Amino acid sequence: MKKTWRNIIIVSLIFIALEAAAVFFVVMPYYRTYEIFKGIEDGRWQSVSEHYDKLNDKQKAGVQDKLEDYGIYICEKYIEGDMKYANVAASFDAINAIDETGLIMDKYLSELNYNEYKLLVKSMNIAGATYDNNTLYSMMDSLRLVQQRMKNDDRERALIELINDEYDIYLNR
Repeated sequence: MKKTWRNIIIVSLIFIALEAAAVFFVVMPYYRTYEIFKGIEDGRWQSVSEHYDKLNDKQKAGVQDKLEDYGIYICEKYIEGDMKYANVAASFDAINAIDETGLIMDKYLSELNYNEYKLLVKSMNIAGATYDNNTLYSMMDSLRLVQQRMKNDDRERALIELINDEYDIYLNR
C-alpha cells in the first residue's frame, strides 16, 4: 500500500512540474508583451527594448501589429488630459526603440502637434474676437510651447489650412 501511494505522489509531482513548465513557457511571452506595452506607457525605452529582444519572430510581429494602435491610444490619452507632453514624447521614444518601420513616432507625434497648434490658433482667434485677454495670454504661452516642438513645414501647413477655412467662412456669409 505504501508503494502505491509513493508512486501516486511521484507521478503527481511529475505532472505538477510539467504543468508548471508549460505555464512558464506559455505565459512568459504574454507577460513580456504586457511589460513591453506597460514600458511604452511609462516611457522606459530600455526595458521595452530588452523585453522585445527576448521574444521570438512571431511574437515580435504581433507586437509590431499593435504598435500603431498603441500610438493612437497614447495620443488620445494626451488629448483627454491624462498624460503630459513629456510623457507622450517618452512613450514615443519607447515605441521608436522597437518600431521596425521607423514611421510611427514621426507620423503621430507631428500629427498631434499639428492638431494642437490648429486648435490653439482657432481658440486664440475666438478669444481675441471676444476680448477675453486672460484666455488669450494663457493660450499664447501654450502656443509658444507647441511652436517650439513643431517643424516649420507643419506650422506653415496648419496656418495655410486655417486661413483657407476662414476664407471659406467669409465667402459663405
